[in-house]
Amino acid sequence: MQNLASKKFLTRFESITFIDIETSGTEPSKCGILEFGVLKVKPNLKDIIHEANFVIKPDNIENVYYDPGALKVNNISLKEINENGVSAKGLRSTIASYFTKDTLVIGHNFNFDFLFISKLLENNDDNSFNNLLKPRYIDTSSLLLPLVMFNLIPKNTLYEACKFFNINNNGAHRAINDAYITLEVFKCLIKFYKNLYSINNSDEVESEQNLPTIIQS
Repeated sequence: MQNLASKKFLTRFESITFIDIETSGTEPSKCGILEFGVLKVKPNLKDIIHEANFVIKPDNIENVYYDPGALKVNNISLKEINENGVSAKGLRSTIASYFTKDTLVIGHNFNFDFLFISKLLENNDDNSFNNLLKPRYIDTSSLLLPLVMFNLIPKNTLYEACKFFNINNNGAHRAINDAYITLEVFKCLIKFYKNLYSINNSDEVESEQNLPTIIQS
C-alpha cells in the first residue's frame, strides 16, 4: 500500500502512463484488442509527453470472436478495423515499449486490460515484453470501491466516477478518450482521498498509511 497523498508519490517515476483498450469481447482466449490508447504525462499530471491511439487488426482475424454488443458499445465497426486497422504483429514492439520500469501505468479496470495486453505481446518477436517484470500499475476501479461501499456511487465504473466528480465523458469507449478520462478521474481521486483523510500537501507526509491506493506488480 502506497501513500497516495504524499507529494513525492508520483515523482518517484519519470512518467505516468494512462492506458486503455477496447476489445471485441470479454474473453481473452477468443477475443482480441480492437483499439489501444496511451497517454503519457509527467508526474505533475499536467504536461503531456506522448499520446497515441491505434485501431488494431487482430492476428488471425477470421478466428477472433466479435461480440456485437461490444462493437456497439465501442462504436468500432468491422469495416473500420479492416480498412484502418494496424496489424497486431506490427504493433507489438511499440506497445511493449510503453511498459518500462521508469513509468507507473494507470488504467481503469486494468486487471482486465492486462490479460488482453499480455496475450497480444506474449509472442513479441524481440521478446521485449516478456523480459519485463510485470509493470507496476494502479487500477482506478479499485480506488473507487470505497465510494461504492459508502453508497457514494452505485458501481465502480468510469461512467459513475465521471458523474460523481462532474467530469465530461464525451467520446467514452474509445481508447484514447478513456485514457484522458481516466487521467481526470485519477486527479479527482487524489484530491478526494487527501480531503477525506485531512492530509496536507507538505513534504513531511511520507509514512505509508492505509489509503486505498493499490499499486500492483
